Amino acid sequence: MLKSFMFRMLVLICVFNLPLIISCNRTPETSLNLLQLSKKPVVEQIKQRGKLIAVTQFNSVDYFLYHGEPAGYQFDLLKLFAKHLGVELEIIVRNDLDEAIHLLNRGQADLIAEDLFAGRVDTSRIDFTLPVGKSRLLIVQPSGNKCPGQLCINSAIDLSGKTIPVASETTEYKRLEGTLITLHLESKILELENTQQGEVIKLVAEKTIPFTVADEKTAIIYASRYPNLDISVPLSRFQTTHWGIRKGADAWGMLIDDWLGGFLNTNAATLIYKKYFGPTKWRKAAAGSLVQNARLSDYDLLLKKATHKLGWDWRLLAALIFQESKFSHEAVSRKGAAGIMQLMPATAIEYGIDSTSTTPQHIAAGIGLLYNIDRQLKHFVADSTERMKFVLASYNVGIGHVFDARRLAMKHGRNPDKWAEVEIYMLKKSEPAYYTDNVVYYGYCHGEEPTNFVKNILKRYKHYQNLIGE
Repeated sequence: MLKSFMFRMLVLICVFNLPLIISCNRTPETSLNLLQLSKKPVVEQIKQRGKLIAVTQFNSVDYFLYHGEPAGYQFDLLKLFAKHLGVELEIIVRNDLDEAIHLLNRGQADLIAEDLFAGRVDTSRIDFTLPVGKSRLLIVQPSGNKCPGQLCINSAIDLSGKTIPVASETTEYKRLEGTLITLHLESKILELENTQQGEVIKLVAEKTIPFTVADEKTAIIYASRYPNLDISVPLSRFQTTHWGIRKGADAWGMLIDDWLGGFLNTNAATLIYKKYFGPTKWRKAAAGSLVQNARLSDYDLLLKKATHKLGWDWRLLAALIFQESKFSHEAVSRKGAAGIMQLMPATAIEYGIDSTSTTPQHIAAGIGLLYNIDRQLKHFVADSTERMKFVLASYNVGIGHVFDARRLAMKHGRNPDKWAEVEIYMLKKSEPAYYTDNVVYYGYCHGEEPTNFVKNILKRYKHYQNLIGE
């Protein structure tokens, strides 16, 4: 153990003192393992792509949707870690740990961010980081003496001879197996197929089943939603929880450990924990985040039908609307844009709507505008995925400024059909040397606004794809 720790410390010193991570002295076996997966070490890959790719679970603890925005304990930790690294964050959802490990070891993800426990994971397949936290199993039952058909459970021993219902293929199920063996309890586990553990806890609250066993974090969240639950009886001792990284990525592991070691003792870490597991509104919000109940707004069905004209995924249009108005028909911007689609007064008149028009009418008008922008750009940007970014920017700032940025890109030898190339010159349209150029027809533009508009919508769209079904 000490030898392993000293080795990782040596690797960390190499990372911070030498220009190339691969120049650190690792064993041939470790180096070969890492290089078989990718040509470059993980840290270098992340820096080059400008993005941290993390696998986590969709559930009421790690990653879920709250009022149109992504949230979750692991998600918040990952955001801060990505910020520390100076990169963007991309989330991949996998509720099956074997699938998550497969992505990790194929080099398609950089880390697994969920509560991984020693004994649950085969450590010949992945390495653990330093502890991220700790948790234990709790018995979840109706409070008081109201357990249906039996006495309440006052200790782990009371489970002996009983059948314990839990959701199948969950963390709780796998940990429970080991705990029953450790405690020498002759209990049976009843797997409830096609359910999440939150649904099982709901059955306990409704007294459909007498009790279940849940991870402490999950139990805390659902106890706030169902006040008639008792979660005071522990079944297991506390165990440390970890993130997972691929085998052989020693420099990457030490970099994560260095951040965790410093961060987890800060007020920021305490506030994140209290946000989700303290007495706040977030606990109830998390408990209501079951995937089959998830929706974005009252207009989901309308958006699904309306986007056929555009050929867009309805969740992309929803991401745009959230960015504009957070689905509020009453929204009015400081520039005078109004309604759920935030149309300017002149544009609203052009598309036949006013303050008396209904929300569906405003949505139809906004889609009409997007469709017309797309039709104009189709002659110049053939690729529909790229064109969508140009359409979003045009919706925000006007198509004239987008054409200006395209002409500037072309003049400077960039590809005018790639948004990543054009946005450089959209940003430069706030500089006199560029907005006075003879290829610029529409003058000054605060280019940061449309570029951020596009980035924010695409990030939110990715979360909607993760968290909301088609």
